[in-house]
Amino acid sequence: MTPPTGPGPRARLVAFLGVWLVALAWLSADLASKAWALEALAAGEREVLSGVLWFNLTRNPGAAFGLFPGGRPFFVAVTAVLIGVGAVAPFLFETRSLGSGHVGLGLLVGGGMGNLYDRVFRDGLVVDFIDVRIWPVFNLADVGIVTGTGLVLLYLVTRVLRPGVGSG
Repeated sequence: MTPPTGPGPRARLVAFLGVWLVALAWLSADLASKAWALEALAAGEREVLSGVLWFNLTRNPGAAFGLFPGGRPFFVAVTAVLIGVGAVAPFLFETRSLGSGHVGLGLLVGGGMGNLYDRVFRDGLVVDFIDVRIWPVFNLADVGIVTGTGLVLLYLVTRVLRPGVGSG
């Protein structure tokens, strides 16, 4: 009798739940931080770390760096697809334990949902408030999207693109 290849149904369910636990936790943190920013920063910016980090409330009608300000329908559609990927991809990961791919996908989905919330319920304007002055102002959703993308790419490079490693 040959041993089964790949994770079983229980491992896939754990992967799915892990991804969505991360996604919902990140979404909650993002929404809470934006609610705080809208209240606490209404009167103006705050310097957090002298010369390094400020909290500065802005509202972004576009994507990263304010690009494509009229692209709201496109961003909503992309996020809907991303949520669908978040529902399916955990069942496709060829691993028996939670790892960088699961966490990354959770951060990516949670961040996407955070900015989607703003686009749908805040007149299409994404709330940004983290300001390092050498980069456009951003939010926790953006951090999740960028970090999640990096972790998913790490997963793909280490697990999928290298033969014989995908069974980890």
